Amino acid sequence: MQSLRDIYKELCESPEKLESRSSSACTVDIEDIFGSMRTHAEDFRVWSQLSVLAQHDLAKLKAQTEVLWADCRARSMEQLSKDGEKSTKDRVDDLTLRDQAYQKGLAVLHDAEKRAGLFKSVEQAMWMRKDMLQSMNARQCKELSSIQG
Repeated sequence: MQSLRDIYKELCESPEKLESRSSSACTVDIEDIFGSMRTHAEDFRVWSQLSVLAQHDLAKLKAQTEVLWADCRARSMEQLSKDGEKSTKDRVDDLTLRDQAYQKGLAVLHDAEKRAGLFKSVEQAMWMRKDMLQSMNARQCKELSSIQG
């Protein structure tokens, strides 16, 4: 059986798998409401934990991006000094923003933000799925009792 971290890594590396698995997790089989109810708690637990992992990774990347900003800023100031240019705050920030390493770091951060948002959305959809399952179960029980009544 795969560990949660392995599942998370696999889903992060394949957006298609993430979309497919999240879609199937949020789907309700109308023909088997009881089956959906039986598996919902475990599905919800998994997606909640995956969401926590995504938020944790996002927090780490935010911290790394801040360190990267400081490093790139220092390099920009050093470069301006070498070139004999005045290192104003705006000039240093402009060079830092255009630094390739910083741009790559930002791209990684934006991807992580997107992923974390997707995992959070699935977790929220699972909350709604629970309410829908309860409602459908109650309606089904009411219909059955009126037929048998």
